[in-house]
Amino acid sequence: MRHLDPTPEGVKAMAKRPRVQRDWPKVLAAQAASTLSIAAFCRQEGINLSLFHRRRRDGLAAVTPATAGRFIELQPQPPSSSGSGVSIVTARGWRIEVAPDFDAATLDRLLDSVHRHLACWR
Repeated sequence: MRHLDPTPEGVKAMAKRPRVQRDWPKVLAAQAASTLSIAAFCRQEGINLSLFHRRRRDGLAAVTPATAGRFIELQPQPPSSSGSGVSIVTARGWRIEVAPDFDAATLDRLLDSVHRHLACWR
């Protein structure tokens, strides 16, 4: 157990401790990719557990698009006859299929969103 120095010098030394700036999306992704629990990951990385949960919650809120709560119309398309697209199946059984001429930026955003969603259910 650490004891804090109650003298003004001790308090001043504590106040000057620099804050660590973290790239929270990368930290959250690293935890999700690890085999560690959130508590174990935070201990290993020296991260305050409450702060981690707050950043995770804030990060998930930031993922919500501006159109949250609105419905969008989906138009079914006939399957591609070329079959040269890409198909991804997640561990939870979600299937994502893209045509050969897919928009990479849109797929990137979709995969980031799926990754964050899956990370919050670990």
